[in-house]
Amino acid sequence: ADKFLGEALRFALLVAALGHDIGHPGVNNQFLIEMSDELAVRYNDRSPLEMMHCARLFHVLTRTETALFEKVEKELYKELRKCIIHAILHTDVTKHNEMIKELGILYQMNSDALDALNPELAIQSNGQISLIAGMLLHGADISNPAKPWDLCRRLAKLCVDEFFAQGDLEKEAGIPIQMLNDREKVNLANSQIGFIEFFIAPIVTEMVNLFPPLHPVASQLGLNITTWSEVWQEETTPAPDAVSKVNARVKKVSGSLSELSQRAAAYVEAAESAL
Repeated sequence: ADKFLGEALRFALLVAALGHDIGHPGVNNQFLIEMSDELAVRYNDRSPLEMMHCARLFHVLTRTETALFEKVEKELYKELRKCIIHAILHTDVTKHNEMIKELGILYQMNSDALDALNPELAIQSNGQISLIAGMLLHGADISNPAKPWDLCRRLAKLCVDEFFAQGDLEKEAGIPIQMLNDREKVNLANSQIGFIEFFIAPIVTEMVNLFPPLHPVASQLGLNITTWSEVWQEETTPAPDAVSKVNARVKKVSGSLSELSQRAAAYVEAAESAL
């Protein structure tokens, strides 16, 4: 990252990571909007949680005891503040697909430099730097499925417990129960298979394309989706045709991630050999 992100911007990203979920109430934006919550009203239904996180973070940073940027020059502070706000706002999952699209275009236009581990030749404009900053924070924010298995499973259980708690509130309020929130219908292992397949694998693919040294992330993600499939079959004893369909999906995803990891590892080896 030091090849294209200055020290000040890297520090700003750390601050954004620390504050990106400050004050989180345990429900998502759609719930707040459906309930006409004060936060949704205040921010006009536009990323109310992320807007609130940014505002609270900068309120904290104005206190004497936490004034991290107190001695930073005004113009640099504006740049760092802009970076922090952009990164936090792009942890809103509604921006996920557009981010994947933009990352894919960045790689396609600069694949030679990126495959050779020269990201500084590809990531130069302010827009490109902002895109990568957002990717780094968003990628870290949703990285649970790509962590070592024991940690992955524990964190998935905690996340689903939060979803179920929101689902209970949705039932109580008589509003639509969002996907993954119904504790009577959702199976943890099966939900993680779909989550990895449709949400996590696409962005991990673009992240590893852009930064080949991240190839262990793709490898671990492939192992985890396979393990989730095994857990699902052990816990639910599904019908043979259901097993066959899920196995085919899992094999496709894990195979693609394995190929990606191997290709990226080869790029890393080639770059190290050229030193």
